[in-house]
Parts: sequence; C-alpha cells; structure tokens
Amino acid sequence: MRTLTRLTPFLLAAGAMLGAACGDDSGSTPKADAAPSSPDAGVDAAPPPPAHSGTIAITDVKLTTPGADQSATGAGIRGGAVSIAFEDPAAAGGGEKVFGTTNIGACVVTKYTKSNPERPATDEGPVTVSGAGLHKPLGTCSFNKDAVPTPGYECVIDSDTGKIVVTHIAATVYAVVLTKDYTTTDLVGSYIRLSGFATDGDPATPGNQTFNGTFPVVKKSVDDTTKATTLTVVISTPAPATETADAGTFKFLGGFQPIPTHFPAALGIGTVDADLFNPAGTVNAKKAAAASPGIPALDSTLTPAGDTFTIPAAGVQAHEFPFTGGSDVVFTCGSNCGSEPAMGTQAIVISGRTTDLPKTELANLPKFAMPPASAANTYATFQCSYFKNFKQDNTFTAVLPAGALDAILATHPTRVETRIFRMSAQPGVPNVLVGHGEVGHSDAP
Repeated sequence: MRTLTRLTPFLLAAGAMLGAACGDDSGSTPKADAAPSSPDAGVDAAPPPPAHSGTIAITDVKLTTPGADQSATGAGIRGGAVSIAFEDPAAAGGGEKVFGTTNIGACVVTKYTKSNPERPATDEGPVTVSGAGLHKPLGTCSFNKDAVPTPGYECVIDSDTGKIVVTHIAATVYAVVLTKDYTTTDLVGSYIRLSGFATDGDPATPGNQTFNGTFPVVKKSVDDTTKATTLTVVISTPAPATETADAGTFKFLGGFQPIPTHFPAALGIGTVDADLFNPAGTVNAKKAAAASPGIPALDSTLTPAGDTFTIPAAGVQAHEFPFTGGSDVVFTCGSNCGSEPAMGTQAIVISGRTTDLPKTELANLPKFAMPPASAANTYATFQCSYFKNFKQDNTFTAVLPAGALDAILATHPTRVETRIFRMSAQPGVPNVLVGHGEVGHSDAP
C-alpha cells in the first residue's frame, strides 16, 4: 500500500474545496482616513499582511480507478481522508490562474511550474476532530514538518515506544504485534507508522528497514491473557519473514488515506470496515486562534453529507476525465446523491490535479497513485463548487466548462486525478467541509 504515496494531500490539497473564495483573500488595508495605529504611524506605514486562509476537509473516500477496486462488491480501496491545509497568501508561489476567477458556483484552473509552485503549508496549531458522527477515531491533528512528500497536518490517534514484532503472513500481508493493549481503540482503517528497525546493509536483500514506513491496518485482535495487540497490515515491498525492534516507535494515524478492504478469503481477514462516518451524528472541528495574521479560532459542527453517495454508471466517473477538449464536462450524482443534512451549506465539489510526469515513469506506478508535485515540471489544479442554496433547482450537478477543460489540457497532463464530493460546508476562515466522495485517475491516451 506504500504505492499510494500518501494519497490525502493529493485528494484535497490546500484550497481544493472552497479556497479563500468565500472571503477577501486580497488582504485588508487601512482606509485613508483611518486613525494611525500608533503615534509613530503615518501615511507611509505598511499595510498589515493578508490573513492566512485554508480548508479543513473531513471525508470518506472511495477510489474508482480500475485496478484499485478489485472486489465484486465494490469494496476496493476506501476509508477516511482528512486534509487540513493552511497557507500564507503573502508567501512566494501560488501559481497562475489560467481559467476563472472564483470556484463558487463556477470553476478555477491554476497552473504551477517549478518557478511558480504551490505555496507551502503553514502550521496554525493543533486541530481536534470529534463527535458522534465519527465511526473511527482521528485523534489530534498537528503539523508535521517532516511529513513526506511535503510538510503538512497529520491526525495522531496514539504513539508509543516498545517492542515490535513483524511477521509475514502471506503475499503482502504481515502481522504486527505490540505489547500495548488497544482493546478499546478501533484501529482498523488507520495507518501505523513504524520506525526503529535497523538497516541490514546488504544491498542484495531489502532487509528489515522495509518495516520503517507507514502501512494500512486492516484487522486487529487483542490477546485475552497478555493483552498484546496484533494488527494485520499491508506492506507491499518484499521483506524478511520476521523481524523485531526491541525499542521501536509506532504511531497510529487517523484519516491518513483510504485502505484496501478486499482480500482473498484464504487470508482470514474478512470484511474490512473502513467507514469513517456514522450514518447519523455530527462532526466537530476545533482549534485555538493562531497569532495574527494566522487562522482565527474555530469551533465548527457539521453533519456529514452524502451517505450512500455514488456516481451513476451512466454518468461521468471520476476515472473518466476526457482528454479531448472543446466541450463541457457534466458531473452529477443524479438520484444517488445520498443524505442531505439540514445543517450546513450543501454542495457538490469537483476538484483535481494533473501531472506531466513522463508515461515511462508513470508505468512504474499503480494506476491509482498520484505522483507528488515535485515529480512534475508543470501541473494544474482545478476546483468547481456548486451550492444548493445558490440555485434552488440545483440537483447537485457540477459543470466543468469547455474553457476550463481546455486550460487543463494545455498543461499536457499525462495523468489526471479527479475528485467528486458531496459535502456539508461551513464557509469561512478556514472553510470546513464534511462528506463523502469518489476519486479516480485517468491516463492520457
């Protein structure tokens, strides 16, 4: 499962949903007749820096990319994906808008290059996500400056140090045994990050350093007597049959990215419950204020939208991005839009990104892996948001106009990741979105 390469940032990148379009992202400047802020301030005083902006997106995601969904029941790869992304609009970069001016009831396409990349994410303090609407724990979400491929927020359920034993079960499935008791914590659907395994130094074999990584948890059991916790995880890179780290470190990440949920019956894993949300209940996102001009305090409660959401077979699927321009692309959930909570603004949101990584390099990656921006010379992002309260007859249909499609294709993409989401939204600073979606990948012919 390493091949997903940390899917979450590419599912919901900074501003991928509402961005700063719901407010003034140009910064505020004092009026000409405003009183000076200090006795020494004058007409030449510099205006305050623009306020930071960002998005908190808490989502339950299903991958529709052929090759990702390998089950007859449509289980495939699915689960929680939490994106918390803040940025400083005064920082260098930000790309070039090549289509549109707002993604509210419309679309924006932004092109990025090596010389004009996306702005770096900023640390605005910890965010807690909780509530009866969560079926899986998420823990506290904090900024990890060492996150790969770029610094960003991660939600940590728990972390500790102790003896870790990893044993091969079959194929890419391994058992991870911890001495800590996790009887009352639902870890299925989370990812475990392991470290502390020494490198064997032999280039002819992968060695136990293979176990220093982040892997999906698909099953959990706790020994009644010893209270040791055994986790079944997926490690796609071949590794030794059994390895031990006597003082290893482990960390459980909630909402890190979807997990594989379909396995051969012989493995004894059974049905993997990866759903992030309960059908009913609310989700609360909360954080303290960051120092100005950062993100202010937040306490937002929403009901997840789109339970049972799916794109009809006759509609344009997330993995069916067209590589021929000149026509509008219409995305709709039709009669399959799922639940529509009364709480929060209701929306269908289309977003995505491209890469121009050479096809020869893409061939070495799974069809559902999206290379990080650093692997591309030129790439684009696109965002379209259509709200129910903007147009009363809006039946959750989103249109990517022909001009936007042409602007995307002008960046010569070799792969496009498209995300289609049904969300409950609370626009503001930051924007908060909670809901369900489908994500797919399309390769250029």
